[in-house]
Amino acid sequence: MSEPAEAMLSPNSQALAVTNQLTAEEWRVTMRKPVSFVLWGLLIAMLAQVVFPSAGSGQERKVDRSGGAKYYISLGPEDELMMKINVWGNVAKPGQYLVPSGTDLIALLSYAGGPTESARISDVRIVRATGKEHTILSVDIKRYLKTGDASLIPTLMPGDTVIVPATVLHMFSRFVSFVSQTAIIANVYYLLFVRGR
Repeated sequence: MSEPAEAMLSPNSQALAVTNQLTAEEWRVTMRKPVSFVLWGLLIAMLAQVVFPSAGSGQERKVDRSGGAKYYISLGPEDELMMKINVWGNVAKPGQYLVPSGTDLIALLSYAGGPTESARISDVRIVRATGKEHTILSVDIKRYLKTGDASLIPTLMPGDTVIVPATVLHMFSRFVSFVSQTAIIANVYYLLFVRGR
């Protein structure tokens, strides 16, 4: 009529009941093999990345291996000559981008998600390495947006670093935020340790 309590348990509940009955030593022995398999798998994966660093990136091939500009060939539906450009500062997604040769500054900023609200687009800088010297170009994107004059926007070169600075108001608000947080910490210290005596 009535079944024993163990027979009424679901398979998961029965496994849990058995697990609760294991001693610490039995549990350690039982879990040793799966954990060691996972650790060995992670070790092999890390070694594979060290030994074969380009595994999985068969789409790109370096053309110029000497110093200077680095171009890449993108093999796909549209074979293109690609170049690496660095984007720093107040854009939605800063980082290093692999863009087609001939990309201009506006296209690159679009790849990076566009400038943020705190970006000072009237003074975007491009650091360009030309041999042993570095040239810094200043671009007024705000003026381009007002006039539409495409001659204001330079074409990027391989290895360029684009820096989108913050507005003075943004830097001031960060300073005020820092001062207010410091004041809160000083106030808590005063209330707990100085006044509490």
